[in-house]
Amino acid sequence: MRALRPLLVLLVALLAGAASGLALGAISPYIYVALLGPLLIGVTVGSAAALAALTTGASLGRPALLAAGVGVLAALIAVQVLEDRAMRRGFTDDYARASMVASGVPEEASTDADELAFYAGGAASALDTQVRKATGHGGAWGRWLFRADAGVRLFGPAAQSRGLAVGRAGAVVFAVLELVLALAVSALVLRRVRRRRDAEAQPP
Repeated sequence: MRALRPLLVLLVALLAGAASGLALGAISPYIYVALLGPLLIGVTVGSAAALAALTTGASLGRPALLAAGVGVLAALIAVQVLEDRAMRRGFTDDYARASMVASGVPEEASTDADELAFYAGGAASALDTQVRKATGHGGAWGRWLFRADAGVRLFGPAAQSRGLAVGRAGAVVFAVLELVLALAVSALVLRRVRRRRDAEAQPP
């Protein structure tokens, strides 16, 4: 049973990371502040890993740090997955409406989901072609580079966000900074919990 304790901590941290990442990814099109997401992810994952370790009696040292690291990675990947999904959905909607206008349908005409889906045929191929032309890569990696080339988002809803044109290299550096920040915050949470537990364990 003792050998399973680190695995339980890992599972909890992974679930906490995935849940926090999905939540942040879901609200990021509407509410976004640069670096706030990694801070929240670090606190959430670090707290979850610490709670799991305390509950199961597992170590708050390297195994918990490793679990927190996996949870942070899961969270940031989940955020990127939802941002990629939002990008594809937005492009598909724009493509469908452009196709409707090109077909003679008035731009102000009301349409249902089935009509939009009909006019959206070919959107995925068009997006892939545009992304490959701009970045030289396709798939999720190409779409991430495409978003990176647009600059770093600072704050505000996606449709009206403020950004900073730092180029692809700057966007990569910013992504690494987000990762490092989330890892550092989760490690800090674990360290503070470990110190408090050790202090309480000492005889008066």
